[in-house]
Amino acid sequence: MAELEMKRGTVARWKIPPKHGERFGVLLMEGEYTPFAGELGGGIEAGDELAVLGYASEHARWGPQFKVQKVIMHLPSKKNLVNWLLLRLPNIGPVRARELKEQFADTIWDVLDSDPMAITVIDGITEERARQIAAAYRQERDSIEVFIELLKLGVDPKTLITLVKKNLPSHQLKDWLALDPYQLVAQGLLKFAPTDEIGETKGVTKDDARRVCGAVVHVLKEKRRDGHTATAYNIVRMESRELLKVKDAVIDAGMVQASTLPFPAHFRFFGNNVQWAELAQADMLFAKVLGLDVGAERA
Repeated sequence: MAELEMKRGTVARWKIPPKHGERFGVLLMEGEYTPFAGELGGGIEAGDELAVLGYASEHARWGPQFKVQKVIMHLPSKKNLVNWLLLRLPNIGPVRARELKEQFADTIWDVLDSDPMAITVIDGITEERARQIAAAYRQERDSIEVFIELLKLGVDPKTLITLVKKNLPSHQLKDWLALDPYQLVAQGLLKFAPTDEIGETKGVTKDDARRVCGAVVHVLKEKRRDGHTATAYNIVRMESRELLKVKDAVIDAGMVQASTLPFPAHFRFFGNNVQWAELAQADMLFAKVLGLDVGAERA
């Protein structure tokens, strides 16, 4: 066998789609002349991004091919998101997902919620199977609604899948998005910049304490990642100012409010230094930054 290599690209189209219940297929990638053949599975459509492991080969009849041994990554395009979400439900395979999308498009979620028997128009979906699919959807409804909201907020599919793999309770994500999207930074799920775009879409103003604390947390976590256990407050404020594009007084005021937020930002102050405390270790120690008594230990 030739040496394995990884290739990544955007799906142009299926040349030979998998048959019902099978995984083998042949597809073309944008900018690639050699077809990709192997156990690609279903649910893949044009516009999706793939990373595959395989090797170059020569088919006796069809000529050069890239033989796919494993799909390493499958990122659905926004156009294919409905299919991708439907495939999370039991009793729905790639063919059924495609048929449901073609029949109901984005209204499929309302149909499953309020009129599941309507999907029996799809050949092979009995009333019993429709009830099973609807019940499964209701269990997954919160997470599906969160994924759809995140996409509407501009979160790219790659980031979305990163969040999915965290297996966070959907109600937790919903609470964060509703009350404080900057918790995505505090929990280490997203960097500040993409989170700030979500915050702006959700109506968070530039001087909002949640935004300020999100930036400060980002700075402190980056410092700790670089090996620092604590950072001088003036440095935290300077780097936060660069992220936020606001005056120092706004940052000071935001940090004073840290303990009053829906999800308190866990800062630990000692002297004129400040440190990000993990939620599991936090003692909920807060000091008022304005007029901070330099050198005084806060307890």
